Amino acid sequence: MPVTTVTTTTTYVFDEGRQTWVLGRPVTTSATSTRPATAAEAATCGSPSVPVTPGNPGTTPKPEQPRPQPKPEQPKPEQPKPEQPKPTQPAQPVQPAKPVQPAKPVQRMVTRTFQVDRYLPVMAAQARLVAGFDDDGVLRYREDRPMWGKATWEFVTVRVPADATKAQVIKAVNAATSTRVGDVRTTAELTSARAGRAYVIAWELGRTATPMAAWGPRGTVNQTFLARS
Repeated sequence: MPVTTVTTTTTYVFDEGRQTWVLGRPVTTSATSTRPATAAEAATCGSPSVPVTPGNPGTTPKPEQPRPQPKPEQPKPEQPKPEQPKPTQPAQPVQPAKPVQPAKPVQRMVTRTFQVDRYLPVMAAQARLVAGFDDDGVLRYREDRPMWGKATWEFVTVRVPADATKAQVIKAVNAATSTRVGDVRTTAELTSARAGRAYVIAWELGRTATPMAAWGPRGTVNQTFLARS
């Protein structure tokens, strides 16, 4: 049996990153020689050769075991914080609604016109005449003619409530009358008069009378007594 001798050189390289020896490229040199095999060679011809590693001759290098990877950390479940109860505000007492004042009714106003006369009798006969002007509560057309020249007068127009009292009307008339004529103060009847003394009487014009026609257009509308001084 011919024997072929094959020489294989295996090179190992040190890996700095992995800090271990790694297998390099093998270099095989073959040389053929013919000679008869010995009995010992024939017995071991089929046995595989064991490579020799540097620093550990005659042993097969163990494959590098992979390093165990660190297990990922499992996130710890967050413990829910108990909710703090919010302090409750005490309920505000309900204020009772204020009573609504009813609106005051609108007063109806009216316009009234008066003739205010100032009489100054100089004789007893004239004084008696003045005292009798208001006996029946009205002044007729030209009833005071005997006092012409001895009297001063003026017309005043006032605006008062429709249901005004006599006191309210007197106040309004006095406010509108000039001091040349004077004021009225009472609704009492004039029972007597004296010569040389002035007397003021306010008469209200009738419905159809005006300052230009104080007893109406035909002189038939009497004036009504309001008050005297």
